[in-house]
Amino acid sequence: MPVKKLSAARCKSLPVICKRFRNMMKERSRLNHLPFESEVLTVRFLMAHIETNPKCQRCGVPFAIGGVKNGVQAAASPSIDRIIPSLGYTLKNVAILCWRCNNLKRDADPAELKKVADLMDASLGCIMG
Repeated sequence: MPVKKLSAARCKSLPVICKRFRNMMKERSRLNHLPFESEVLTVRFLMAHIETNPKCQRCGVPFAIGGVKNGVQAAASPSIDRIIPSLGYTLKNVAILCWRCNNLKRDADPAELKKVADLMDASLGCIMG
């Protein structure tokens, strides 16, 4: 299936979003003494990545570019995730996830997330028969 390109209207705010992502990565790296691959993780790179892969790398939901309403982040807004937080912002350690997926894993470790998923599976099994 061919990748669907972002519409012209959605692309208008993409440079602003990618610049904000880059500035945030740079600042958090500085404050937390983490690696930041500034030569690789450029605004141009981030834009190209989102334009060619306009879906969350975890759940596959299409990104809602500019998805903030009344100051609240939309669940499908793109966000930068450090796969292993202590490794910083490097090409191999970042993923572009929807805000919902990134938020779900923010305060949980893999074991906790698995327990929640197992509980949900068991509950659905009981309900569905």
